[in-house]
Amino acid sequence: MAAIINPKYIIGKKELLGEGSYGKVYTVELKVAIKELKSSEAEKIKSFEAEATNLLRAQHPNIIRLYGISGKHTLVMEYADNTLDKYIHNEENKITELHRQNLMLQCAEGVAYLHSLTPLTLHRDLKPANILLTNDNCTLKICDFGTAREIRTEMTAEKGTAVYRAPEINETMKYTEKCDVYSFALILWEVMSGKKPFADQIKEVIAIAYQTSVKNLRPNLDDVQFCVNKEIMKDLIEQGWDKKPYMRPSMKMPYYLALIIPR
Repeated sequence: MAAIINPKYIIGKKELLGEGSYGKVYTVELKVAIKELKSSEAEKIKSFEAEATNLLRAQHPNIIRLYGISGKHTLVMEYADNTLDKYIHNEENKITELHRQNLMLQCAEGVAYLHSLTPLTLHRDLKPANILLTNDNCTLKICDFGTAREIRTEMTAEKGTAVYRAPEINETMKYTEKCDVYSFALILWEVMSGKKPFADQIKEVIAIAYQTSVKNLRPNLDDVQFCVNKEIMKDLIEQGWDKKPYMRPSMKMPYYLALIIPR
């Protein structure tokens, strides 16, 4: 369990790292990240408290660590230097194929861990911006658990980010942990192609849900190039973003993780 931290012990100048839909993330002295709630709306408070609860439950090398809670709505978390989104889309970074695959193996292991919890936990908003990198971009940490839910709780529509959102969520259907598998497949394609999903296919963001759900549009698999075995990687991605959730592999299945191991 995380410690309750008195606000007076958080000292030094705060530097804004980023801002999401319901909170701001700062870094302070001692290289920790401070996430403060910026809204008094009931839904935002609920998401903030859900993140704290889920981070307390999740103890894994590839899940961002919660050090403690300061005040009523401030989380003190592990500090990360970078995001996967910024790292893979920075042309100055010369990222090897093996490193890309290793990062995605870490991501798969983190998601598999969430799905192994009792009760099973869905992240529901997996995307490169919610995946952090530490240790000189060698260690991957999944973060932002404000939309995460236990499988036994009520499912709600339109959770997550449109580009990475599974079709069954767009269609307000009942969904399972396979929605995270879909998001993972999109991220896997992005890392192995170096491109943003649908950037060259869809002009309006509002059209993404329709195109992916109704028209079954997916990014071009031929763009996958930064990997050791392209055909295996393409097959893995294609399985992961299948329209039918039950056709997607489980993150917990050993062969699914083994396919990403550099070879």
